[in-house]
Amino acid sequence: MTIRRIILLVLAVFIIAAAAYGVLHRGKINRLWASFIGSTSPVVYAEGERFTDIPVYLPQGDIRGLVILVSDTGGPKTRETDMTAALLKRNLIVASVNFDNWREELDKEDGDCVYLVSDLEALSKDILRRLDLDVYFHPVVVGIGEGGTVSYAAAADSPENTLAGTVVLDPSQSSHTRLPSCTEEADATKMPDGGYSYETGVKVPSPVTIISNSLAGNDVKQAARDKVAAIIKDPAFESRMKETVDTALDYAIRDAADADLPIIDMPSKNPAKALVIFFSGDGGWRDIDMEIGDLLQSQDIHVIGIDSLRYFWSTRTPEEIAKDIEQLVQEADPEQRLPVALFGYSFGADVLPFAWEVLDETVKDQTVMIALMGLSKTADFQISIDGWLGGSGDTPVLDQMQYVPADKRSVSMGRTKMILLVQILRLMQQNV
Repeated sequence: MTIRRIILLVLAVFIIAAAAYGVLHRGKINRLWASFIGSTSPVVYAEGERFTDIPVYLPQGDIRGLVILVSDTGGPKTRETDMTAALLKRNLIVASVNFDNWREELDKEDGDCVYLVSDLEALSKDILRRLDLDVYFHPVVVGIGEGGTVSYAAAADSPENTLAGTVVLDPSQSSHTRLPSCTEEADATKMPDGGYSYETGVKVPSPVTIISNSLAGNDVKQAARDKVAAIIKDPAFESRMKETVDTALDYAIRDAADADLPIIDMPSKNPAKALVIFFSGDGGWRDIDMEIGDLLQSQDIHVIGIDSLRYFWSTRTPEEIAKDIEQLVQEADPEQRLPVALFGYSFGADVLPFAWEVLDETVKDQTVMIALMGLSKTADFQISIDGWLGGSGDTPVLDQMQYVPADKRSVSMGRTKMILLVQILRLMQQNV
């Protein structure tokens, strides 16, 4: 073979490899391109639930979080464009939502009300997967005008640990969706103009700041303590814009702080009788995971929850999972005084048998129970879009159960609470 042919062959292999990498890691290529040249044009278009073709803009610097920017009526104009530019300068991803288009889709719904936050959550997941990011950011929602009013309604009705925070700039008195938001706390009131207003001064599940020239302000620190929306009155438009951007960045930074090992520490109010390390389902630490955690905590059990949505956003090996369990147990119980239980729900249950096999023997000896709720037949070690749609991994779980001691394991293929109550009683008895 001639040198010329060898060179051509090597070049062909390189081109094929580069093309394959580009197909598999298009998000990384887009991010690299944006970091070099910067761009005022969308890098990708995303979708989720009622959203389609949402333009996504990338900052040039290291990404610090994700903002979903909901426009006022009439779609994005100068105010929204300026806001996007300012957020990008803070190294935040920006997804630009046209409120009119969103409202058009919302108005197609039947029933008594519409659930808003599922659209925002689905959009954020699609964006982060398209960009091939290794870290999951809860979205910061920034809403302007009527888009801000709807953003507040969405935040008020969201499950905990869904949004990083919400910033509302110059909200309208009402939002003109055909149906109100399905809010339980922030009651919707039908206004004379046909729109809906939403009650402030009620508890919200994630931080909310409303910045306005017309609303009466409140004590921001007290609002944070009471878990209600903070209201800032500011007559200067430029100042309100800056306050909006700064608050969005603050929410994003707070959210990103625990992204590597996202734990929810729930120490018992009395001296702990046991320690539970609890891996949530793939939706994150919310709903049934929180309910179980609260119930365990009420029994004087120290609960450390792991938000599986964030933890498994990038692939984890069984060895990594085991090391993190060992670290959490060591930090929570350095004297090895407490009996330990490993809990997993759904996705979290599927991965625990694999981590158990490589877990340190000291922690194994300290563990009195492995509770696996909603166990699947196969496991995955990374959260995927297919998983949210009902798919599952391809690693068999049941074969792995042979490594989990029968006298320590408690398995439920469903969500029944009865198995949980039995688990609590067993765990308490181990400590008598």
